[in-house]
This record gives sequence, structure tokens and C-alpha cells, in this order.
Amino acid sequence: MGCEGFEDGHHIFVKCPQFGKLREEAGEEITMNIKKLGSERGVDERDISTLLEKVKFFFEDSQEFWPLGDSQYFLVHVTKLEKWIRRELFETTLLYQRFIHAIATQIHTTSIRLASRIFGEVQRIATRSWERDYRGPYEIERRD
Repeated sequence: MGCEGFEDGHHIFVKCPQFGKLREEAGEEITMNIKKLGSERGVDERDISTLLEKVKFFFEDSQEFWPLGDSQYFLVHVTKLEKWIRRELFETTLLYQRFIHAIATQIHTTSIRLASRIFGEVQRIATRSWERDYRGPYEIERRD
């Protein structure tokens, strides 16, 4: 990718500046979807403002969001959300749990989509690099 750091999975999915825009867009998508879920379920945006602030860090390494500080979204992990959503906002525990589950599902789906997009782009870049570096005058022409 042209980075000077060791390009392991964590670097590619979390740190690599090549994919910063994709991570930013995914964070915006999660924020928008959580606001929509809150609106649909009668939860004021102010009441989930802490959660909305935290999800900005979901695709980054952050002690605020990830218990060990390292983002694990590309392994399809979702951190516990209960600490940022007050139970008393909901009439019943079941409604509270459903809301948390709906948010976790949104985060999960967005994470899978983002990891897939990044992985696909890495594969395209690797293929182009391989073709440039290893194909040459010795390649046998394919016949269709």
C-alpha cells in the first residue's frame, strides 16, 4: 500500500491512510443509522449523544470504545453498548435490549461491509502489483 509500517491485518483495516476515507464514511453511516433507530423508537438524540460520540471511534484504536484499545471491527467484534445507553429511557427491559441489539446489528453489518470493501481493494492492488512485477515477456499468451 506504500506505507512504511508493517502491513498486517490490523494496519490495513485500522491504520492504513489508504482506507481512511472508507472508515470515515462507515462511521458516518453508523451514526446516521443510530440516529434513525433512536428516532423510530422514540429516543431523543440528546439521550444517546454519548453513544453517538463514541461510535466515531469504532473503526479506530481507542481506549474510549475498545476495552484493550485496539479496534477489532474487522474481526466482526462489537463492544458492549449498554454503558452508553441508559435503561430508564425505555418502558421495559425487553425494549431496551431490542434497541441495543438493533444498534449492534447496524454496527455489525457496517463493519462487515467496510472490511469487505477494504479487503477487495487490497486484492485489486495486489493483483495489479503482481501483474506489473511478474508478468512479462515470458508469459504464455492465453487463447480463448
